[in-house]
Amino acid sequence: MTRMNGAQVILRMLELHEVGCVFGLPGETTIGWYKEWQNSSSIKFVLTRDERTASFAAEAYAKVTGRPAVLEAPSPGVTHCAPGIAEAYLSSVPVIFFSSDIPVNQDKKHGLTGLDQTALYSSICKESFYLTRVEDIPFLLRRAFRVATSGRPAPVHVRVPINVFHEEAEINDLYAEPEYRHYPAHRPVADHSKIRQTMALLFAAKKPLIVCGQGALISGAGAAVLELAELLQIPVATSTPGKGTIPETHPLSLRVIGARGGMGYANDYAGAADTIFLIGSNTDSSSTNHWKLYGAPQSKTFIQLDIAEAHVGNNFPLAVGLVGDARATLEYMLELLRLENAVLDRPIVDLTELKQSALDGCSTQISPCQRAHCRRSDWLRR
Repeated sequence: MTRMNGAQVILRMLELHEVGCVFGLPGETTIGWYKEWQNSSSIKFVLTRDERTASFAAEAYAKVTGRPAVLEAPSPGVTHCAPGIAEAYLSSVPVIFFSSDIPVNQDKKHGLTGLDQTALYSSICKESFYLTRVEDIPFLLRRAFRVATSGRPAPVHVRVPINVFHEEAEINDLYAEPEYRHYPAHRPVADHSKIRQTMALLFAAKKPLIVCGQGALISGAGAAVLELAELLQIPVATSTPGKGTIPETHPLSLRVIGARGGMGYANDYAGAADTIFLIGSNTDSSSTNHWKLYGAPQSKTFIQLDIAEAHVGNNFPLAVGLVGDARATLEYMLELLRLENAVLDRPIVDLTELKQSALDGCSTQISPCQRAHCRRSDWLRR
């Protein structure tokens, strides 16, 4: 057993989770943490101009690195992190958010800057913890990283009263669970029988379409999506957050669809599809043109793959619903396709001309300056 104060335990647990930096802004309720930090830890502190900036910087860091980000804010500025945490929650990005606070129960005495932080963040975080005992910190931080990076990734809020940084306890469980240093932490494969049903429906489809949301990006499923599309010659569209799942210059890329960013040709093509395979998409109003993009749902065949059970079948009637990690499930599907179908004789689909015609038609209706920007944007996609 080792006797440690709360600040030391928090820093050591972050080090064990291989946290390289923390985004935030200093405040009086975190002074105890900073003092210990300066003396005993090499974790980098990324100072921002305000707490809102720190919250968005943390979200961006997690997206770029594939690691859960760590954010901290003092009690006076705790409300300023709400926009960034809400964005991370809706975008399925894991952020461990520490908010320091006035001493336990002092908010009930109207202590300066005191408010119910737990109630504030419970609705935009997967969980919200209130650290009141130093000896609970290792357990709760392991849980925070596990919850944030498992299933549908999302922020976890950790509320730390100022007194906990200074209080001491005997600690005997300082360890991290290595799989939760990255996300997605687990990659469950969807039900095998449903994968086979999906394959049969895709084979039978006359005009199938794959639609990728941000879940495909989070899962790192781009290569598997592209291989499946090429094997079965199925066009791939994306929602705006799913943009970049496959290269938009690829002959099978339909590019973005929906009310925000979808061009007419792409939305028309999606509306004419008879079988729609949704991968990592929550089928929100934007990506589905307020759920009208595909026409009458009863006339279409919908298949949906998502790690979040609540998303599967939420807005469209499904022929098959698959709950699992996008990349792992598609990789297993590809393995079955290669093993059981030595030769796949599928008609070649090439959307290059369709996309170019749409761009050309668009360029005749815009100013020379906008036209030059269009050409530059198209060149950048190459």
